[in-house]
Amino acid sequence: MVRVRAYRVKPKLQVGVYHSNFHVDDPTVPTDTASNHIYDEVGTARIDINRFWVLKVEGHFMDGYGDAYNAQGFYTRWNPNGFKPRTDMLVLRTSCNF
Repeated sequence: MVRVRAYRVKPKLQVGVYHSNFHVDDPTVPTDTASNHIYDEVGTARIDINRFWVLKVEGHFMDGYGDAYNAQGFYTRWNPNGFKPRTDMLVLRTSCNF
């Protein structure tokens, strides 16, 4: 489930927040409470550089990582020491529209 709120603050600036829930029904390790969910709190800012070019900044604050054998972005190959119960991430995106 995702709940999104975004507001146009100025003609070229939009800010927003959203919360996303992901639940694993049957995790591989049921005693590991971080493996049965991913809760993602996000703050965003979108800047319209011009009518064709957009820049977006997102801050993600995640609790849990879902099941290690579920393809949700957390993979054992790149995390050989195991997963942490909390993850923070900054994402910068740009797009052009013709």
